[in-house]
Amino acid sequence: MCCVYAMQQDFAKEHEELAKRLVLAHGLAIQYMYLHPYNASMIFADAFGTTQIVGLRTMYMKCVKEGRTITWEFSEDNIKNRFAQYDKFNIDPKQRTSLDTLEEFCNPEWVEKASLGSFEVFAKSIDLDGNFPLGMEYEEWLKKAMEIDHITDEQLTRDAAKAAEGHEAQLKAEQEARDKKAAEQAAEKAAETTAAQSDHKH
Repeated sequence: MCCVYAMQQDFAKEHEELAKRLVLAHGLAIQYMYLHPYNASMIFADAFGTTQIVGLRTMYMKCVKEGRTITWEFSEDNIKNRFAQYDKFNIDPKQRTSLDTLEEFCNPEWVEKASLGSFEVFAKSIDLDGNFPLGMEYEEWLKKAMEIDHITDEQLTRDAAKAAEGHEAQLKAEQEARDKKAAEQAAEKAAETTAAQSDHKH
């Protein structure tokens, strides 16, 4: 369970139909990740301004290497995976999710309300274990993903260049934002110093 999809309970109660549609859209997006892993990887890379290889590797890790960690259903395996991450990264016990309070924020009934059905049934319908078995090596996964979305080696190269461009633009924008913030903070500090010196003279 690498990620969560969340909304405020008050919002869900007041806008139930919209909440159902949002959960459905989330579930359909997850289906797309398994149906079109290469294209989904490129969408991920574009949305996060990262490189092609990061997009592909992330999709591989979350959908195959680490297990089916991206799903619209909670299961015992999901919870065990979550707790294993707590241990792996030495998360403070006070910051960990407790099974005692799980029902406060984990509400499976929205999956039913959105008519998403079972993830297991979906996985079987597309022969997920046959096409992308757990333990599959990355190179084999990439080859299969490219075949599904009809990606040629030339397209792979073009996508890599495009993603690299986007990544550079993202890094530049982030640096400019940091520089602007630093300049504003320096200007504020200078103004405070000037004001303090003026008060001292008076």
